[in-house]
Amino acid sequence: MLSGEGAQASFEHLGTINEALFSGLFAGFTQIDLPGSLTNNTMLFLQPAVSKRQFISGLSAAVEDELGASYSPLKNNGAPTTARAGVAFPENDWHMFQDGNQYLANVGGSVQLRSELAALRLRHLVAVDSLLEAIEEGGVEEYLAAQFTCP
Repeated sequence: MLSGEGAQASFEHLGTINEALFSGLFAGFTQIDLPGSLTNNTMLFLQPAVSKRQFISGLSAAVEDELGASYSPLKNNGAPTTARAGVAFPENDWHMFQDGNQYLANVGGSVQLRSELAALRLRHLVAVDSLLEAIEEGGVEEYLAAQFTCP
């Protein structure tokens, strides 16, 4: 298992290869338990404000220096690549602010965003009402098989 100190040392070594990957805007890492891994020894790096090529190049060089380390994810041809994902948890007290005003203040509130969120909320409410109706009538299986669609 990769200790916190070991992970920090690997991250600091990455900084000797490319300082922007260590201390640049958005630079960072966390340790995760990668599904399918036998040990909790995976470092997940955040891509700082550098090009994708620079990011992959620096990480690949750091992996080559580290005995037993491997780079992931790889393309079908075995070349290193990146994966992108994002999660944000802007707060909103949904009981007090049912229109999501606190949420919108955190994520920005352009007219287009508000319109798209309102449409999504309406679709959600209709889907919930339809599901509740199916539950009351005892037809959940039929509802899920025939009427329910997820965009």
